[in-house]
Amino acid sequence: MEPGRWYPISTAQISRIIPSNNGLVQVALNLYPNQVEIRSWNNRAIAINVLPLEEYLRSVVPNEMPASWHLDALKAQAVAARSYAINTQRQRKWGDAPYDLVSDTRDQVYVGFYRYDPQANRTIPLIHPRSDQAVSATTGYMLRPGFKGYYRARLQRNWISWGNGFMPVSDGQHLDQEMTQKMASMGWNWLQILSWWYRDTPIRP
Repeated sequence: MEPGRWYPISTAQISRIIPSNNGLVQVALNLYPNQVEIRSWNNRAIAINVLPLEEYLRSVVPNEMPASWHLDALKAQAVAARSYAINTQRQRKWGDAPYDLVSDTRDQVYVGFYRYDPQANRTIPLIHPRSDQAVSATTGYMLRPGFKGYYRARLQRNWISWGNGFMPVSDGQHLDQEMTQKMASMGWNWLQILSWWYRDTPIRP
């Protein structure tokens, strides 16, 4: 296949698109790295992006937490997202489906690396150097078995006295993203943040 051309693909069989020279594969308006598998599933055609975990996280982290936030908040998010992805894959959440995770909030928001804007005739980045840095700096780190890596933008908060102020009580299972940003801005590093929310220190197996 030649780059820049459109080709019809039959869903009667499984087809895998493998771009050359680190190219990207466009599905609808989004461009994805590595390989894309096209197949029929539950009477409809689906596209599955097949890629390494760390590449997947490059898109997840800035689409789950603003890349402009504190770097230690982004690092904590990267470890939580990595742990969620690994645990979801191991537990086969989607049963016999031919994919490990879905690309929306039922799992984690994954939109590839770029989106094509047809009106402006240009691509818009969906990844960011700061979140890339957070993923790279925490490569391999994950929560210990038993911690799924759940997180929410804002959790229901109960407060306890902490130093000269108050801190939200952790349930040991979820990370509060908004409070994580505040903690990082106050000087907490990503290991301290994760230890607070999950009551345990992440590991690098």
